[in-house]
Amino acid sequence: MASSPNYSAGVNVDKLFPYSEVPYIGPYKLMKIPQDSLFIDLVDYWGEGKIKSAEGVSGFTDCYNVNHSHQCVSTGPDRNKKIPNRIPVESYTICDTSSYIKENSVRTVTLMGAPINRSSAKDIVRMVNKTEGKIVIFGLKRASSDIGNLEKELEIFNFIYCPEYVLPHQLNCITLYDSVKNPSMMKERLRQYIISGAYDSAVDHSKTLALSSYSDIISEVTNQLLEENNKNVLNLAFKLWNGDAQSVLIKHFPCVFQAIFSEDFITITNKKYSLALKLDVNLDGNSDRMAWGDNNDKSSKRVIWKLIPDWKNNRVIFKLLNHDCGMFLKLALGKSNGNDREAWGSYWCPDLRHMWYLDPVVLKGELLFFIINGEYAMGLKLAESKDDYGDRQLWGHSTDIHGDAGCFGWYINSTTK
Repeated sequence: MASSPNYSAGVNVDKLFPYSEVPYIGPYKLMKIPQDSLFIDLVDYWGEGKIKSAEGVSGFTDCYNVNHSHQCVSTGPDRNKKIPNRIPVESYTICDTSSYIKENSVRTVTLMGAPINRSSAKDIVRMVNKTEGKIVIFGLKRASSDIGNLEKELEIFNFIYCPEYVLPHQLNCITLYDSVKNPSMMKERLRQYIISGAYDSAVDHSKTLALSSYSDIISEVTNQLLEENNKNVLNLAFKLWNGDAQSVLIKHFPCVFQAIFSEDFITITNKKYSLALKLDVNLDGNSDRMAWGDNNDKSSKRVIWKLIPDWKNNRVIFKLLNHDCGMFLKLALGKSNGNDREAWGSYWCPDLRHMWYLDPVVLKGELLFFIINGEYAMGLKLAESKDDYGDRQLWGHSTDIHGDAGCFGWYINSTTK
């Protein structure tokens, strides 16, 4: 007769209601788990508990193990002992734990290298929670019939395949398989996706990281790239916001990014002069309004704007809509003697003159933006001279402005107006 399971400290936790010492008694009325909590954290299908062998580590310390009622630990120092925290099934081809484990009650189901037939696939899908659940498979190829059996059962629940899933802390103790991604490698991969403009891959990678114990990698990478004045961070933010990953942006990007892409009301304030953008009270002959930096007003409707994002030529670009006038910011067709162009508000927005790129830049720990015209590639600036009210006219600068954030940088701040 086999020895009792090894519940030594650091090897296996002795959990409530295991059936390690009894055969399969599924037809009888049994105590189903979980009892007191909503979920079982982890079930290892065909698991045998934590095993340390010469080949590596398999199994988990704190989980339930589904296995044949007469199966014992097959390798390692506990070989031939009973399986800890075992939930039995009748046979390898008749797999039904419904008398033991409640339906829709398991957060994570793992399976390591063992075959998946239609019966075990049905049982795995029955127990895994359809909202929060994950199924993590080690040691099987994507194109195998085993994965095919599982996918057929999962189709109706909209589970998705995550080939680069980063194992959470609970699962990353496994060394028998090479599926555990190195966090440094995952960080560098995300960085390169962003730098190269592979935004769809960056979105998928970010979603995967967000579900793992290494989710802080997203913040680390985006903050580093912002410090390097990388323009692509804003493009990734657009893709996340519009790619069913708004929670990733909200949690791992500066809060101003949420204000930008949720189209909140904002103020746009020049770094050098601390003046907020506004439009003139008067219309010119074309029914346009000249744009200014206001010397006093920091909060009225006149200085409140909305950014309306669009995607063109693999970049995010914006219309700037004034809340008070309902006008879009543009640059003039004509140039000044110094080759600058005046900025105006217009009721029409037909072309790239009325659209703007936001290039993020960090200056002494502060996040600013260069605001660059889509047609002329001119950055916005305020005039050095003031009018009688202390206001300064808004212009598009004739030469590249990216080297001087102190002069040409702008704060974007959300407002409740």
